[in-house]
Amino acid sequence: MRLQRTESEQSPLWYRIQGQVLGAGNERRWVGFMLDISDIQNQQLQAAAAHARLDNLIASSPAVIYVQRYVNGALHPAFFSASLLPLLGWTLADCNHDTLAALIHPDDRERYFERTRQLLREGNVRSRYRLRDKQGNYHWLLDEAKLLRDDLGLPVEAVGLWLDVTEATLAAEQVRQSEERYRILVEDSPAMICRYRPDLILTFGNTPLANYLECRPDQLPGIDLGQWLSDEQRAAFMQRIQQLTPEFPVSTAEISLQLPGREHAWWVWSDRGVFDEQGALIEVQAVGRDNTEVRRSQQQLTQSAKMATLGEMATGLAHEINQPLNVMHMAITNVLKRLGNGDVQIDYLTEKLQRIDAQVQRAARVVDHMRVFGRRSEIEQQPFDPAQALEGTLSLLSEGLRGKGVDVRISPADFSVQVKGYVDQLEQVLINLMVNARDALLSRREKDPALRPWIALHSEHDSRHVRIWVEDNAGGIDPRLLERIFEPFFTTKPIGVGTGLGLSVSYGIVENMGGRLSVTNGEAGAKFCVELPIAQNSIS
Repeated sequence: MRLQRTESEQSPLWYRIQGQVLGAGNERRWVGFMLDISDIQNQQLQAAAAHARLDNLIASSPAVIYVQRYVNGALHPAFFSASLLPLLGWTLADCNHDTLAALIHPDDRERYFERTRQLLREGNVRSRYRLRDKQGNYHWLLDEAKLLRDDLGLPVEAVGLWLDVTEATLAAEQVRQSEERYRILVEDSPAMICRYRPDLILTFGNTPLANYLECRPDQLPGIDLGQWLSDEQRAAFMQRIQQLTPEFPVSTAEISLQLPGREHAWWVWSDRGVFDEQGALIEVQAVGRDNTEVRRSQQQLTQSAKMATLGEMATGLAHEINQPLNVMHMAITNVLKRLGNGDVQIDYLTEKLQRIDAQVQRAARVVDHMRVFGRRSEIEQQPFDPAQALEGTLSLLSEGLRGKGVDVRISPADFSVQVKGYVDQLEQVLINLMVNARDALLSRREKDPALRPWIALHSEHDSRHVRIWVEDNAGGIDPRLLERIFEPFFTTKPIGVGTGLGLSVSYGIVENMGGRLSVTNGEAGAKFCVELPIAQNSIS
């Protein structure tokens, strides 16, 4: 019986009434007792409410809650939450012990049976397997279960849940397959692929890189990539990495390395920076290609063009060496005559010998410069003043040009700058431009004897570049040919004259030094411009 209190806010009181009727007639009366059971009743109401909440929670859970009874050494389904039906289309009646095993994917049944054995043995288990739904499709389920035992330690039932992880499992499998494909692609790639920290310590490298460094791929992590770089190359490498940003994460350059037991190797190296949330560089991913054979071919081509240039200068060089020989011959002849006449004075003899010595030194300088010019260039680019290349060019060509009636006009530079590259190769470019101008001038003079040919050289600079101009008055280049003038094997000279490689090689030399070789037609003739970047803080 529930009794309402006088104050409506207070909860009612629950009583249990028990009694009996005694006597008869007017003597009849009710004899009994009332027991306050409010606490018990309230606990029952709270338990019912909690049970209702639990039922609602289980019914609305995305996971399938289940109970399996332990009977005769096996676990039999005894309860499934309501989420089983929308997930798999099955009900408890459809899932007895044998039926449930039949719904497991054939490849996963042994895993399911092992799950049951582990659950009975250890008391808890976590497993993953596929279960077929009513439409015949398989779902990946994450199964977590716990075994409950009685006071004697005997199994009573298992309580667990199934969570549908089909999408996550398939996505993980796709990622695994994708990683496997890319792993195979990286390992089988002929290119060198690696990752390294900003301090150049490798964290990964594929087989081609390991082969070049003469080690196994698993030995690459921890190796300092910079140990094969010269100090200058390493400084340039580090500077390039420091310039990587989230907005501009990619950089490509050609690097030179001294590999174990080999000559210098040249790699075309492309870096991509990986940054953290604050934009700090945490790793660099790189792809490299061995460019050594191409570089050697370029060097051989440059060297061949240099030798061809020396061959074209042979007449001028012969004149350059023959001139001091003639002077020495005349001086010696005069001395011999004086000796024959017995009229030799010390001052006269000293003056003649000094003159002979000066001519010997002049010839020696020409020969020595030819030797330096003819040898191969250095491996790495070095800073130098372009004026050195101009002086070397004029020392080899000026006398020969004047001997052919070509006036050499030089505008002295009132500044000094440093560029980075190869002084002998820049000299090769300037020689090639002047020899081409000479040939064009002599060819035009055959048609116009009144022509007074000249070649002019002058230099200028701004804050970033130095420009060397080589100009002549041979009438210029056909405008239709200007765009093709730097193509390999293209020449405007007669058949059998020249190789058609001079300007092409010169273009490559200047480009390799970070500059640009261009040509325009001026008022009198062609104007070639060699533009080179100035090394930092080198203008004076």
